[in-house]
Amino acid sequence: MGTTAVTIIVEPSGDRGAALVDAINAAKTSVHMEMYLVTNSSIVSALASRASAGLEVKVILNETFPAGSGDSNASEMTTLMGDKGVDVVWASASFTYTHEKCVIIDGATAWIMTANATEASYDSNREYLAVDTDPTDVAEAEAIFAADYAQSGYTSGNTHSTPDVPGPLVVAPAPPMNSLPDLVALIQSAKQSVYAEVEEIDNASIASAFVTAVKNGATVDFVVANLSENTSGNTALTTITSGGGHVYIGGAPEATSTATDPYIHAKAIVIDGTKAWIGSENFTTGSLEYNREVGVVFTTPAQVQAVETAIKSDVASGKAL
Repeated sequence: MGTTAVTIIVEPSGDRGAALVDAINAAKTSVHMEMYLVTNSSIVSALASRASAGLEVKVILNETFPAGSGDSNASEMTTLMGDKGVDVVWASASFTYTHEKCVIIDGATAWIMTANATEASYDSNREYLAVDTDPTDVAEAEAIFAADYAQSGYTSGNTHSTPDVPGPLVVAPAPPMNSLPDLVALIQSAKQSVYAEVEEIDNASIASAFVTAVKNGATVDFVVANLSENTSGNTALTTITSGGGHVYIGGAPEATSTATDPYIHAKAIVIDGTKAWIGSENFTTGSLEYNREVGVVFTTPAQVQAVETAIKSDVASGKAL
């Protein structure tokens, strides 16, 4: 069904990431972070401060990035390693990218996010942060972190060697994880409405799931980022529109986005107004099958509504494909 012990923060909220920084600074025993991209100086300083205070601070950073992206964690790796007590490692090469965005505080709260630890994530991107206190969810997030930190039994470039950590979270890579089948099943379960938004999509099974939802009687409103590949030439988007779904190009391009016209970096689905998912997964085969990714399904009415309201806003301001 999905956890009810979650609170959703919709970005940009105007606090410039202060909620996450405050949570790290308030940690009493441990901070565990697994992150694709870290450039936010306030977050880096908070991690260093907690380590200096004697807490267990462990960080897993993605090492390689797509060619031409200009992204790098090299400076942050050096900074964190230079602060006594911060244990920081590069992510396993078993994954194409460690695209997860998760921070676990005191083994009791998991921040499962669409947002990287960057300035833009909180200033000018559409993002969702799930503050998850469900013990089963947190235990699974911790188990994933521990396995990825130790890298015991992983084979470089072979996602089949990745330990399969059981639990309710929506996790990639697949196989052996559950991200692709769970998201397909979630979308296909809709009977009334689907609101979804994502930065990137190319996966045929995900696109077909939206069409199945339409056939089952649901309306589908789907927002994608203002990217060059999100056009009528995108086969997955064409599948959705030709199958009766409504696709919108939302927000500004990343280079010109603002708090009032954010770049759509979010990854979210709301089903029938009663169940929602947010996570680090884009709707691409690379993300769903070869990256380390984590997401969560939740059913708390007010939190589901917060995501649906934000997506409806992005639909209203978007341009129909």
